Amino acid sequence: MNRLCAISAALLLVTAAPAFAAGLEPSPPLAGQASEVAADVELTLTADWQVGDSYRIEKTRELREIRRGAEQPLRSSHSISEVRVAEKTDSGYILVSTLLQADLSNYATPEQGGADTVTAFTRMFEGKSIEFVTNEAGFPIALRNAAEVVEMMRAAMDVIVDSAGKTEEEREKVRAMMAQVMTPETIEALAMKDAMIFYGLLGGDYSGGEAVRTQTSMMFPLTQTPLDGELYVLLRRVDREKGLAYIATQSLPDGDQLKQATMLWMTRILEAQGQQAPEDMQVPPVTIQDSFEYAYDLERNLPRSITFERYFAMGDANRRVDLETFRLID
Repeated sequence: MNRLCAISAALLLVTAAPAFAAGLEPSPPLAGQASEVAADVELTLTADWQVGDSYRIEKTRELREIRRGAEQPLRSSHSISEVRVAEKTDSGYILVSTLLQADLSNYATPEQGGADTVTAFTRMFEGKSIEFVTNEAGFPIALRNAAEVVEMMRAAMDVIVDSAGKTEEEREKVRAMMAQVMTPETIEALAMKDAMIFYGLLGGDYSGGEAVRTQTSMMFPLTQTPLDGELYVLLRRVDREKGLAYIATQSLPDGDQLKQATMLWMTRILEAQGQQAPEDMQVPPVTIQDSFEYAYDLERNLPRSITFERYFAMGDANRRVDLETFRLID
């Protein structure tokens, strides 16, 4: 369970936004749902990898959004990464993930400089690697090359900044805003995000019966504000013939605390642009719900596929549903 709580902490980014529900509604709650297997069925998931093991992961992303009451065009992206088990130690593993190819051109917005700018941004990461340190169970806990990743991200963000405004004054405002948002801690959290999703079940214990509810603590990375929340975990079923376990998780931060964290973030952004936040600044109710569906390969100790769905809403006029799918392709 602690591993899944850590995922929630790394994923809670308002700037990132989880099949699409009609009208951009959140997925049904896991609370009250029951497993297809008996309550006494238990699984403990832990890695058993060998140095030199490698595989590729395909990721697709689709975003639907209602902004200021108007539905926006569908945005999508696609990437393939190769992961290699570089080291195995008494305390865990070193995993090296290399981006082989990526296409974010259909995900770009005019504010980001359009398709050409985002393509140039993406090319800066192709062929580059992120090195993850895991615990003994295989769950990622840190970046081994964090300084390199931070420098690489900041260099790439300069591409976006340089295309963000027609005048140097406009670009300086964007730089100030990005400096507030893209702190080293935030960059590391973003770099860890996909790995924490993909290896998120490792180190956990799962059993039949109803979805298990626990209280969790999350960190809002944009301001490093701690948030309370709820986490639900459900072992849906086990297919012994195919060697697959189907496991669902869902997390939801406290709405009031999330709203306060969002206000603090907005205040800092205004200050970075030389503006004073109004004393009576109001933020509509904010909701984030993260939902995961795993098909986990019990023999390879890896997910065969994952669907991650994030629902984000700020009042009724601003909603988004972000769907990310991961697939093990060899």
